[in-house]
Order: sequence, then structure tokens, then C-alpha cells
Amino acid sequence: MMLGLACAAAGFFLDAAPTNLTVATGTLLIGASLPLIVAGAMTLFQRRTPAPLMGRTDAALNVLIAVPQTTAIAAGAALIALVDYRVMLAAMGTLMAASALYLATRTTHQPSEKEVDTRLAGEHHW
Repeated sequence: MMLGLACAAAGFFLDAAPTNLTVATGTLLIGASLPLIVAGAMTLFQRRTPAPLMGRTDAALNVLIAVPQTTAIAAGAALIALVDYRVMLAAMGTLMAASALYLATRTTHQPSEKEVDTRLAGEHHW
């Protein structure tokens, strides 16, 4: 996921450039980053969600993805009339780079065997 975010960040920065070749390269990087980001998020979702809660958690995750995405599309459509697109691309690149940096530098929690066994057995009470 971190690699996908870093590729997307680079792509957004390149898309702000004035040449077609640079923009094409940036767009290619953004497109290549999407499967990495989505696969990482879905893998995390499946590994961290107890089986009995999978359906409800999936529905909640879809809402948490769809609503901000729809809002961002509307905000972007309004902002494009007020803000230069290169500024918005730079802001998106900065946020993606910050997210990648966060993932690269955070410490990961490795669940104990008991936590894993409890999750697999579906006995975890939320």
C-alpha cells in the first residue's frame, strides 16, 4: 500500500508538469498505483475483520470509501473554477506522499497467537 501511495504521489506531481510526456508518465504511475492501494486495503480488511463481522464491516467500508469519494468529486468540480489545477495536483501529491511516509515509518502491531486464534475462531466480541 505504501508503494502504491508513493507512486500515486509521484504521478500527481508529474501530472502538474507542462509537457505531454511528463503528464503521460504521471498518469501511468497513478493508474499503476491503484491496484496496489486497493489490494492493500482489501487485504488489511480481510485479515483484520473477524468472519462473523465481515458483511457489516464490508458495508461500512464501502460507505467510508464512497461518501468521501463523491464529496471529493463535487469539491474538485467546484474548486477547479477557483484554483489552478496544478495547485490541486500538488496538494493531492503532498497528501499521498505524507500517507506513504506515515506507512513507511509507523511501527506495526503483530497480533499475538491468542489474538489470531480468537479472530479465526470468530469468538472476538465487538
